[in-house]
Amino acid sequence: MIYASDLDRTLIYSKKFVTESIESELICVEYYQNDVMSYMTQRSLDLLREIALKSMFIPITTRTVEQYLRIHLFDDSSLNKYAVTTNGGNILVHREIDLEWQSIVDEKLKNCEEISKVIEVHEKMVESKFILKHRVADDKFFYNVVDTDKFDSSSFIEFDEYLKKVGWTRYSQGRKIYFIPDVLTKRDALVYLMEKEDIDKSIVSGDSLLDLSMLEVASQGIIPIHGDLVKLLSSEIKKDMFITKNEGFKATEEFLYKIRNSF
Repeated sequence: MIYASDLDRTLIYSKKFVTESIESELICVEYYQNDVMSYMTQRSLDLLREIALKSMFIPITTRTVEQYLRIHLFDDSSLNKYAVTTNGGNILVHREIDLEWQSIVDEKLKNCEEISKVIEVHEKMVESKFILKHRVADDKFFYNVVDTDKFDSSSFIEFDEYLKKVGWTRYSQGRKIYFIPDVLTKRDALVYLMEKEDIDKSIVSGDSLLDLSMLEVASQGIIPIHGDLVKLLSSEIKKDMFITKNEGFKATEEFLYKIRNSF
């Protein structure tokens, strides 16, 4: 069995999710420039370690390789051999790039417009007044951090049409707007690793639209109730998913407890 999970807002949480009532239960799992960036509860970490002993745990994230590697939780290779970063664009084996997968991805990307061209068109078509930051992720995709008070989705109408024609899609997630090639999915990376390890069953957890592709191929899909997906999915799809009753840190404890008890 493989247990694959998104990271941010699914397994780990930023400072904005911390409340006084839960603060004493938290441990830091990520530092950046001497600041604490992400947390888990001790209970969640203990459950995750138990799960990793009974299954193959694979973190799957839209974070870049560099952003993933700063999560010191994964410094211990006994927890996970593999990690998928960059929304499926990279696979790490013992924290090193899987060159075979990199070659596969490079070949797939030939079917989409080059990132440099898409960025060039973006700069011409999309207003910059609400864009606070522009970032390129491992030369695979790019995203904007926006001012939500000034954000105007109508600014993307023309650009969205362009993206459809060249094999890219826009995804909104909080303050971030992602622009990602259609061939770059968490699902394909997960399927590759399942085939590589000859494992045909998986449990998958995730909270956002970018997680949907891997949730759809899972033997069991899990969505924390605070996730954007809960609002976006049809009732037909949701009935096949386990949706937590709790939110935030307690949602993670809830579904990890369920997974641990399923073995």
